[in-house]
Amino acid sequence: MSYQVLARKWRPLRFDDIVGQDHITRTLKKAVESSRISHAYMFAGPRGCGKTSAARILARVINCENPPGDGNPCNQCTSCLAVIQGNNLDVLEIDGASHTGVAEVRDLQESIGYTPSRYKSKVYIIDEVHMLSAHAFNALLKTLEEPPRHVYFIFATTAPQKIPDTIKSRCQRHHFKRLEVREIAGQLPATPAALQVGPEFRFPVWAESTVHMFADQFLGGRAFHRRTPYKTFFSLRYSRILIRALNSWDLDVPTVNPSIRPISSWVCPWTS
Repeated sequence: MSYQVLARKWRPLRFDDIVGQDHITRTLKKAVESSRISHAYMFAGPRGCGKTSAARILARVINCENPPGDGNPCNQCTSCLAVIQGNNLDVLEIDGASHTGVAEVRDLQESIGYTPSRYKSKVYIIDEVHMLSAHAFNALLKTLEEPPRHVYFIFATTAPQKIPDTIKSRCQRHHFKRLEVREIAGQLPATPAALQVGPEFRFPVWAESTVHMFADQFLGGRAFHRRTPYKTFFSLRYSRILIRALNSWDLDVPTVNPSIRPISSWVCPWTS
């Protein structure tokens, strides 16, 4: 698959790339630098604020073969590249919403007993962990309290209040905050340049208030989606720019020809 959506293409690869969560990234980097990584983490916060990205970065750091020493992964060794490509057997990302029962937790416990297949540690990332059943949490409790030395857990959740206190008390918890408009607006001007599109698409030609309005109205504090609304933020007066942008970005949308059909009658598939 050659095309990749912008939110996946520009997902942060280092702690320094995560926007608006300095209180968390600084703590995690210090823990890595001092070799005091906890065996269990819980990342809580609204959707799109960087929980899964931070979990993947931390997973790469744990098994990084050539750490640069600043708390970030090198993203160049075989372990880091395998995690980025999604084929690292020692880093398992589990969807908690589809693995809610006791049977899945028991299978997890069996795999924990085995040593890592290639690298020094095994990392289990469980997304939307609050979806696990009460019995599944009880089955996971003892393993979470005293895991093997080579095992690390990273939980991500948008509803920490649904997780039992016995689980939360055994994790190092980090609460991700909703991004502020100024933080998102500070990232937007760099996006068209990174996409290598023409200068007419770049925010410096627009007023600063327009940038902040765009960030506030379209994004609502979600960094994960901050580049997607580029496809929608064009009015009728920029119809030619819109057509050129669609062609240059090679989006999976029908070709727009204003001579055949007015741009105002075209319904964007990402807004319908």
